[in-house]
Amino acid sequence: MNDLFVKNGDEYLMSAGGTLLVVADAIYGPAEESTPEGRCRAAALTDAILSVASDRGFKNRDLFETMLARREVSDRVIELARKLDRCLGKDGFQVAIKRTGDA
Repeated sequence: MNDLFVKNGDEYLMSAGGTLLVVADAIYGPAEESTPEGRCRAAALTDAILSVASDRGFKNRDLFETMLARREVSDRVIELARKLDRCLGKDGFQVAIKRTGDA
């Protein structure tokens, strides 16, 4: 999982796939651990990342969304996150963030 989360001093840098693993918890985790606005923003970012990746050849959107919704933790989930990152390429994460209007 080192390529999804990279320690940089006291911080962690996350790839788009790593970010999806984190924001899925805001969407599908216990309601008291997020807010309605937080879930809404997480859902918008998730949709944007998955849309850009799908446009660029990611063929497993439905499967990945299902696994995230089930809060599945497995090697398959990690591999799908890595595959998503490969499909996004160097600028795909930035494109997705701009689509959410948060950039």
